[in-house]
Amino acid sequence: LDQAHFHDYCIIGAGPAGIQLAYFLHQAKRDYIVYERSSQAGSFFINYPRHRQLISINKRNTGEKNRKFNLRHDWNSLLSNDDHLRFTHRSKKLFPSADLMVNYLNDFYRHHNLYIQLNITIKNLKPLSEQTTTCSSKDCSFLSTARFRMNDQYDNSYTCGIVIVATGLSIPNIPPIDGIDLAVGYENVSLVTEEFENKSVLILG
Repeated sequence: LDQAHFHDYCIIGAGPAGIQLAYFLHQAKRDYIVYERSSQAGSFFINYPRHRQLISINKRNTGEKNRKFNLRHDWNSLLSNDDHLRFTHRSKKLFPSADLMVNYLNDFYRHHNLYIQLNITIKNLKPLSEQTTTCSSKDCSFLSTARFRMNDQYDNSYTCGIVIVATGLSIPNIPPIDGIDLAVGYENVSLVTEEFENKSVLILG
């Protein structure tokens, strides 16, 4: 067992969910790592939403001073002990640019020095046929056991106690409809509004 590539927690995907979980694991001083296939965190928001405007509200003013109440109306900020890192400080718009989310997520993980490895594509995730302990001490935690093995695009091998897949929606959901091959999926829809002028548009879903 290669202990150099073992972690109690392996998180696949450095989007909002992966970064948020990494923050809490970091605060708890747990052994974790995040693997992200892109060159930066939050890569989903580089292309989505396609119209480049978030659909999650950025409500800066609620009329209340209660922190928890305000967080319930702030749909973009990650939870942390530092309110200066709230997304609401980034824009005054109710529906900000998606580009701000990319910058926010990267600034957040760098500020907290979270353990994220970029440009790593995980594949061949499999449970180990035999679980292997990773330490010889009697004080080993329950998590210090390798239960999963996986590889990256360079065929490096990694083992983990617990794997959390936080990749979100990775491929489009194409329904089995006759003629669907003639339609344009949301993932490829044009952003040039002139292309839709004086045309009938049918939206499925």
